[in-house]
Amino acid sequence: MGGSEATGGQPTGGQATGGQATGGATAPVRWRVARPLVLALLGLKLLVTVWNAATFDGWGYDGRHHVWRAYIGCAADPMAYDPPLYYVPVFGTVTTTLTHDFDVPRKMTVEERNLPLQRLRWLNVVWLAVFYASWLFGVIPRLFADDRVRLLASGLLLALPGYQKMAVMPHPDNLHTAAAAACFAAWLWARERKARRLAAGGAAGDTGELALLAGLAIFAGWTRPFAAVTVAVTGIMAVAHARVGRRVFGAGFLARLVALTLVIGAGSSAWYVYRHAQTGLWGGAYNPRFIAKFAKGKQTFDWAHYFGSFEFAALVAHPNRGVGRDLPDPEARARIANSFFTTLYSEVWGDHWMHFSGKKRPYERPEKFDAKIWPKRMLFVTALPITLLLLLRLFVHLVRIVRRGPRDWARLPPDVALALLFVLGAGFYLFWQTGSGLTPGKNSSIKFIYSAYLAPAPLLLALHGRFGERRLWAWLFGAALLFAVALPVAFYWPAG
Repeated sequence: MGGSEATGGQPTGGQATGGQATGGATAPVRWRVARPLVLALLGLKLLVTVWNAATFDGWGYDGRHHVWRAYIGCAADPMAYDPPLYYVPVFGTVTTTLTHDFDVPRKMTVEERNLPLQRLRWLNVVWLAVFYASWLFGVIPRLFADDRVRLLASGLLLALPGYQKMAVMPHPDNLHTAAAAACFAAWLWARERKARRLAAGGAAGDTGELALLAGLAIFAGWTRPFAAVTVAVTGIMAVAHARVGRRVFGAGFLARLVALTLVIGAGSSAWYVYRHAQTGLWGGAYNPRFIAKFAKGKQTFDWAHYFGSFEFAALVAHPNRGVGRDLPDPEARARIANSFFTTLYSEVWGDHWMHFSGKKRPYERPEKFDAKIWPKRMLFVTALPITLLLLLRLFVHLVRIVRRGPRDWARLPPDVALALLFVLGAGFYLFWQTGSGLTPGKNSSIKFIYSAYLAPAPLLLALHGRFGERRLWAWLFGAALLFAVALPVAFYWPAG
């Protein structure tokens, strides 16, 4: 993690790597121990992930749905709203005839249904390794010059326990998270490579680099509907890459613009077009009986409370889906359940829905079956000041980006690309979550797994800007403490 000619907490500067410097900072420091520390922390988290995959004995999130998806293969069923790419490695592992996912527990033995799920869990370890490697070694070193800031960014990302939680749950978001990370890392690599080529007097030839970006965008598009954001941002990055060294209205750029638009658009949307032709549906499909339960609550929903509340004390008292259940008033319980940031915080730093920290059927009495009440309480308290400081720094840097103006945005420096990913991704998620995904009184659509591909973007944006010398060391200490406190939450404890 060697240094470069830039300022401590800043992007590494210039057209090749980091974009426009903002705010100034201390001189970059080369710290040889930083890279071995990152490798050690990464190795530890991957070992934890392997342990989790080997010992997980729960059902996970929508386990029967994923067994059914392995059975139907590439069939375009109304309930098959995710593309089939994630399930390809387990096609053929389910031979029992299944007409619906409800048939899975009725017609299959535990061993039969565990076979595809366990294989997908082992593949999740691979996807998580790709995700980590892309951000830790492909992105972060190209954003920050100071080895200590690189270590801080890596440590905070690795501290998040949600990635170990999602890795034990067979779900295509695992593949999407890896694909999104690979897209961003590939763009930064191609950007740096082309800048060196042009600086040496070479041609702007970038066909291979653009083909790589287009291929990764199409790959991502075949993972999840949420990947529409990844595809769009990767397409924008590819167009920006093609623009460098060429005239905007020149034939070379316009030909690449048209080719990228057609290839990425057609390739990434092919599954959804096929599914629409077979079923008449574009988006997801929901069980009508399940959705009907929440229709009345939507009519009188208190949006101001939903986005304006944070029930931290209640969450620490009951750090799971049981938050507020000790209150005698049903309306008071519902108000806590209808608190967006309470549930989001619980999911980011813990396991709100107990797919990972509870016994096999924790839903009726979460206060009894949650095996990690105290580890989650300690983590919630430890993570709160760091989370608030990161949000403050994120806001400050987003304001800086806005003030830099459209001329800077058009060059698409990396922090602008990160901001684009974050804003579009958060907007798309909220559009769904506050619409068809809203379930008043429960709000189970607030899950870390849905936004795991976005999490590095606001984190890295928050670390741009100035770090005083003492403040940087304080941040490193805080990150180390957070990593240590979060580690028990990242471990799976078999239910026994």
